Amino acid sequence: MVDEALTKLGINDDFEIIGDIPSIVKHGILNPPALMINGVVKISGRVPTVKEVIDAIQQA
Repeated sequence: MVDEALTKLGINDDFEIIGDIPSIVKHGILNPPALMINGVVKISGRVPTVKEVIDAIQQA
């Protein structure tokens, strides 16, 4: 979803997928999956739609 959202926005940037439990907890995510932008959890507990990811990126 993130890759597709970045492509639609014309943004050529990297993103990181964090999958290990200690890192997830360290970032304060209690209900994965989550979308974090610039250190702020934007969406948590569900897989967002591409539109939701685009909206979150634009608001960041």
